[in-house]
Amino acid sequence: MKSLKHLMRPHPGLVTLLCFVVFLISCTPTREQPEPAAEATIEADVAAIKQEIDDYETATNAGDVDGRVAAYAQDVINMRRNGPDVIGKEALREHIQRQSDRYAYEVTITPEEVVVGGDWAFSRYTATLTLTPKAGGEPREISGKGIIILQRQPDGSWKFAREIGHYSDNPPPGTGE
Repeated sequence: MKSLKHLMRPHPGLVTLLCFVVFLISCTPTREQPEPAAEATIEADVAAIKQEIDDYETATNAGDVDGRVAAYAQDVINMRRNGPDVIGKEALREHIQRQSDRYAYEVTITPEEVVVGGDWAFSRYTATLTLTPKAGGEPREISGKGIIILQRQPDGSWKFAREIGHYSDNPPPGTGE
């Protein structure tokens, strides 16, 4: 009868494989649950961002150009539909002033999602907007959606750094959709 001693010795390849698996497991970072303080900070950031959006909505509805512009970072880029990007806070101020000279606004902005990652965040939103020409004419109702990318400022506040909006949920004429 053959000795069973050779069956009790581990195969050298198996030992190497097991050592490698143990090494990989020990090097893999564990996914820890966020600390309660970190969760509270994120919740506070989300609340601050929603408040910034609410303040922007209030300023827009009041015709307050300075209040609208206050929501934006100095190096903002506003990506407009059917027009060139508006780059920088002063260029954006001029753009908003031209709009405000032509129309009275009634807007409702609904943040559908707010995600915070360090000093950057984004908000996916929907909006309804009624534009009433100041020179007279029928109001125009528009609905749409967009993304605002926000950046935490040195003072801890959040400002709109990048914005892209699509303010027409209606399909193009003649598409049959």
